[in-house]
Parts: sequence; structure tokens; C-alpha cells
Amino acid sequence: MANVDNPRGFKPVKTLSGAPISGKIKSFPVSSSYAGTLAVGDAVLLNAGNVQRAVSGSDVLGVVAYIGSGTSNTTFGEAESFDPTDLTDPGILPGSTGGVVGVVLANDVVFEAQTDDSSTAPVVGAGLDLVATAAVAGTNTQSVMEVDHDGSPAANSGAGDAKVFEVPEFNSENLKATAPTNKNDGTSANAAVHVVFTSPTFAQV
Repeated sequence: MANVDNPRGFKPVKTLSGAPISGKIKSFPVSSSYAGTLAVGDAVLLNAGNVQRAVSGSDVLGVVAYIGSGTSNTTFGEAESFDPTDLTDPGILPGSTGGVVGVVLANDVVFEAQTDDSSTAPVVGAGLDLVATAAVAGTNTQSVMEVDHDGSPAANSGAGDAKVFEVPEFNSENLKATAPTNKNDGTSANAAVHVVFTSPTFAQV
């Protein structure tokens, strides 16, 4: 049974500290001068106070959890009803429109992502780079970002943009072609991995 090649960006799984993920959400503005699209699940960076899609080698602010809701710089606490781990309301913010996005901050958070290739099992601790493919408004409904895994543990031994934290037995994106639909085959191409970003904008505390 092979994994389905269906990247959906990054999804928050849990925090390392045990704190609720809802307390890690902060909303940020997106400048109308930014021409790139942003999508739920995109890893993003901070540029002069505004959010942009992250690229390989950049410091990662976090992952987009929602679009066009809330007030800039509002922090959402534990009592909020919004569940950032249930990204069932995907969205795209087209380029050059501006707006506000809610971001799950990268520090202390473990995210799930899909590897882009390889038939070799991802190694815990391996450094993987972002594959910062942009979602296309009108075609995609959410992020299509993933992480680069070329199958060689030696080749993936560098710092990378994200480190493999664990290889889950099940994945939360139902990427499996046959039942059980959410079974993850860590030895096949497009495996799901849990990762932590190696260079978050806000340092671990």
C-alpha cells in the first residue's frame, strides 16, 4: 500500500511543553504589496511586521491556521473555541490583496508534513528543507508545501529547515490510498513526518 502524493502543508500536532496549541496562535497582517499567495498550512516568515510565505533557509514564524479572521496582533488563549488542529476550513489569500492571518507560532510546536519523495524511511533527527511551493488561488484550497527528503540519511544530516521529531504510524491527512485511510507507511514515498522547525523567529523559552 503506497502513500498518496497529496501535500497539505503543515499541521500542528502538539507542543513539546504540553501547553495547549490554542495558546500559540497570534494574528498578523499581510501587506497588500505582497504578491504571493498564502494558504492555510503554509509555513510563514515575518518581514517588517508582515507575514509572507517562508522559503528554504528562512527563519520560520509559524504556520497559517486561518485567513481573514481576528484582529492583527491578537493572541488567542486556551479558552478560545477555535481548534487549530482541525483545519477543516481551508482557505487561500490571493496575492496583492492584504489581510490578516492567524499563525500557530513555530516555537515549542510539533507539526505534521508530507515528504516530497524517497522510498527510504525518514530518520528521526534528520534535517529536511522546506519545499515552498505556492498554492494557486482557484486551484488549491489549502497549502501544498512539504519537506524535502531525498532518501539518504547522510544527505539529510544537516540542520535543514525542520528536524524529524518522529515518524507517526498514522497521519492526520488521510494520505493513504487504501484502508485504513490514515495509515502512514514510513518506508514509502510521500511518508508523513512530525517535525519541529530548527530556526523559529521567536526563540524557544
